[in-house]
Amino acid sequence: MSLEEQLEALSCRFMSIVDYAEADRSGKLPRWPDVRSESRSKGKYPEEHPLNEDNLDKRYTASAMIYDSAQSERHLFTRDVLEKIHVHMFDCSALVRQHLVWALYYIGDGSSVPHIKRLLDIEVIGDFP
Repeated sequence: MSLEEQLEALSCRFMSIVDYAEADRSGKLPRWPDVRSESRSKGKYPEEHPLNEDNLDKRYTASAMIYDSAQSERHLFTRDVLEKIHVHMFDCSALVRQHLVWALYYIGDGSSVPHIKRLLDIEVIGDFP
């Protein structure tokens, strides 16, 4: 998967941690299916939910590949790519966030610092589900 495809996969039902917390508080997140429903398997988030296992797997796999690429192919990470990572490092999935922050160790620059500080504030305050 190319870096462009990885960045595209990060957008698969992407929802930031802040938007996720707000949607959860306001009841706007898709809910678990009725177990009597034949259209949804028992115990699985609805397809449109950002943490549905298919959506999350795409974002998680892409973030892991970005982390791997950041270690060995730093030259691929242009300013535009870095800006996309700055957006997606606020994913509602902790695993996706972790990989993208790890990638910044190799490819980040001074422009990454405010984003990392903001994420740290969100994580420390814990104002999310």
